[in-house]
Amino acid sequence: MRRFFACIALIVLLAPGTFLRTDIPSRDNSQTISLVPVTLNPLQPLQKKVGALEFVVGWELRSSNDNFGGISSMLVMPGSRIVALSDGGYLFSFGVGPKNANQTPVMRDFIAPLPQNVAIDDDKATRDSESLVRDPVNGRYWVGFEDSNGIARYDPALTRREVFRVPQQMRDWPDNGGPEAMVLLGTGAFLVFAEDAEVSGDQAEDGLTEAFMFRGDPLDPATQAVKFSYRAPKGYNITDATLLPDGRLILLHRRFNVLEGVSARISIADPADIVANSVFEGEVIAAIDPPLSVDNMEAIAVTREGDDIMVWLASDDNFNSIQRSLLMKFKLLLSDIDGKINKAGGFAPSLKSLEDD
Repeated sequence: MRRFFACIALIVLLAPGTFLRTDIPSRDNSQTISLVPVTLNPLQPLQKKVGALEFVVGWELRSSNDNFGGISSMLVMPGSRIVALSDGGYLFSFGVGPKNANQTPVMRDFIAPLPQNVAIDDDKATRDSESLVRDPVNGRYWVGFEDSNGIARYDPALTRREVFRVPQQMRDWPDNGGPEAMVLLGTGAFLVFAEDAEVSGDQAEDGLTEAFMFRGDPLDPATQAVKFSYRAPKGYNITDATLLPDGRLILLHRRFNVLEGVSARISIADPADIVANSVFEGEVIAAIDPPLSVDNMEAIAVTREGDDIMVWLASDDNFNSIQRSLLMKFKLLLSDIDGKINKAGGFAPSLKSLEDD
């Protein structure tokens, strides 16, 4: 019965396709974030494997700062330094470690709003930042804003917003359903995935959402874009995506179901398969369901440690007390993917198939 009422409470707090969020006036400006260790499976603490992922370490992130939470995207920089973005327009920067006397890592860096935020008032809907990418060559950052369907570019120090624009191609995307995931390919092209912009016309089909491949910076009005449709795993919504070292995509999806709770799916896909006005989809490599440690998984990042590929996941707690901000690190088991990933690397997606359409 307690589980039933917990589910009813979640129904009130959660909306289809996306989670309802509440604003909390800032009262605490603490810059401390602590990490409480979690296991992959609380009922079977020795479980390490889920699909093609091997659990390495995980934490629940906590801070008394009222603006902490709502993680929607993240990057993992050298030295396991996390740069996380919240859907409230805040940045969190911290390092994982070192450990304190109690063997619990403590991170001390900053919790601060995005510079020159696009918000024109204190309405959280006007600063709903959902996607984050960084150009490793020039160091600049791009942030996608879900409600306005806009994208902003920031300087390499993340101290100044250079430009904000709503690309023409994205202006008809629905409120609270815009650029949920964004990826910068090695070619300099950007992939932008809508969360809830359903495909219309002859290609309309349940589960298909709109996406664009911009052939350069989407903030340049002269940049051409190719429209395609994305099919997430059935019943799931895309929440984030990033590149694997060989140039393929790894994509994160989440679902909330009244009876089953929250779950996540991770898939891989080859951007070379993107063709204008066609359907693009990946193959699921891991399913994270209760009783595994899972919440509203919204952020994914990839790093390399020697020959190993590490996949990092983080969750959006929606600023409510019955959810958690999880940070989890997995090793990608290349041998379990049956050749879907080119371990040797060197893959570089081409735009030729798009140019021919």
